[in-house]
Amino acid sequence: MKEIVSVNRENVDLVYGLFNLYRVFYGKEPDLALAQKYIDDRVQQADSLIFVVMEKGKPVGFTQLYPSFSSVRLVKNWIINDLYVVQECRSQGVGTLLLEHAFREAKERGAKAVLISTQRTNQPARCLYQYLGFREKEDSAEFVDYRLELDPA
Repeated sequence: MKEIVSVNRENVDLVYGLFNLYRVFYGKEPDLALAQKYIDDRVQQADSLIFVVMEKGKPVGFTQLYPSFSSVRLVKNWIINDLYVVQECRSQGVGTLLLEHAFREAKERGAKAVLISTQRTNQPARCLYQYLGFREKEDSAEFVDYRLELDPA
């Protein structure tokens, strides 16, 4: 039986290994100490929501959400920044369970929408997001998205 757990200071260790694996999945070097510090900071500062799926007492997937605000639209949205399921538990409903839980939590906190992105090549994730009702954002003639690296490497 799968159970969703909200991560807090008492159980934060549940997500360390998953977060490290998530970063490795996206091409980063494994660094459990760095992963622990980052997650500890998020939990201590309460600036994100983190949920873990437990199966048979073992963490098998997690998601992390951050709040986002639109001053023009006067709405609050949540960004699902991280979603990871261990390889052996993929295609077993863990990602769906996490995302549907994230939707409920965001709605309870007054969100107008949830946003998510993934690499174009991550076809399994893209299929899941579309299955759950996400739609790719069309290029907008009204707005152009820009990014500025504040500490260029």
